[in-house]
Amino acid sequence: MAFEEVISSAWFRYGVFPILSAVAGVLLKCATRNDQYAFFKKEDMAVGPQLMLSAALTFVVVSTDRARALVSANAAVKDALIVRPIDTKRLITLQGQVAHLSQSMMSSAYFLLFLVLVLWGTTTLVKRWGWKSETELYRLRGIGIPLGVGVLSLAAVMTAVQS
Repeated sequence: MAFEEVISSAWFRYGVFPILSAVAGVLLKCATRNDQYAFFKKEDMAVGPQLMLSAALTFVVVSTDRARALVSANAAVKDALIVRPIDTKRLITLQGQVAHLSQSMMSSAYFLLFLVLVLWGTTTLVKRWGWKSETELYRLRGIGIPLGVGVLSLAAVMTAVQS
């Protein structure tokens, strides 16, 4: 199987990529720790909120591409209306594109709001109920749930990006 086939496959997009992102976040935390301390600590697994933030920022970038496409489509409609006689088939096609892109932008706004609320809720969960002590997180409330939500957020963004 060729490299481009692997990275474009559904199992890579929705499984391998989110999991590798989580693993990379954990390794980054381990690699940046002072060498005087242990290489790995349980709290290094607490990368869920960072994954959610990465998912939201990735989605913002994709949304800006969609916004640029909408501006371009609106300009094409404007140009099509100037030409006489008006090419109605082309105008109908362009208006369909504008309608689709406009709907996509509205959906993007709602999805981004959802991502922000999930991130906020998850960080509140960790802040209020995730800490066992000053330096130690609970495995499930402090690490597991946020990590799972972070991986699912990335998978959801990858799904939304494709549509």
